[in-house]
Amino acid sequence: PLHNAARAALPDAADGALLILGTALAVAGGAPIRRAPAVYAPWLASLPAFVAAAAARAVRAPPGSPVIAIGTWAAVAGVVGVSVVLAVRRRWVDGRVSRSVLRAQDLAVGRNYKGAIEELDRAIDLAGESGSEAPWYSKGAALVVLGRYEEALACIDTALRMNPRNEVAWVNKGNALVRMGRLVDALKCYNSAITVNPVYEVGWNNKGIALARLGKYPDALKCYEKALQID
Repeated sequence: PLHNAARAALPDAADGALLILGTALAVAGGAPIRRAPAVYAPWLASLPAFVAAAAARAVRAPPGSPVIAIGTWAAVAGVVGVSVVLAVRRRWVDGRVSRSVLRAQDLAVGRNYKGAIEELDRAIDLAGESGSEAPWYSKGAALVVLGRYEEALACIDTALRMNPRNEVAWVNKGNALVRMGRLVDALKCYNSAITVNPVYEVGWNNKGIALARLGKYPDALKCYEKALQID
């Protein structure tokens, strides 16, 4: 549309190549963006303006070659269709994963940790590492209870790789390290949880537990007081 509006004449082969390239890029970028890096912000903010400008130019542009005109509309329809399918699938997957995590929590409350892990594995198989980190750190918590600490750490580290600002995952990692006797490393995890969310009382409480086990009772009391101040 832009080069037609500028009255630029290109052979159909060149037009077709540009159209195929643009369609491929649009389809590849059509998936919903999860936790986009900050560097994307200017592009994402200006994208609606680019789309509106292209649409305005396209309305006033001469149609060009009938083959390319048909191809353009087919490409637009394809890109929109793929984007819709990807967005709907993402919502469906997120819903399934959320329900699995909730069922796993109910099973864990009933002390059926193996059943909870099986439920979380189904969520992980469905979403992998491109979805929510909740199944990963929840599975880690269940593995901690079962004494499978190395497996637990692997799961929780996956969750933290997906989202390093998840305070629950940091606390779960700290809990695993406490069970392994690595109290100093556990304290670092609890501090990370508190840095992410200073009003997360579980982080303060568990930090107090670790400090008490190290014999640092005045510091532990301060953490407990902070937790009680929050809740």
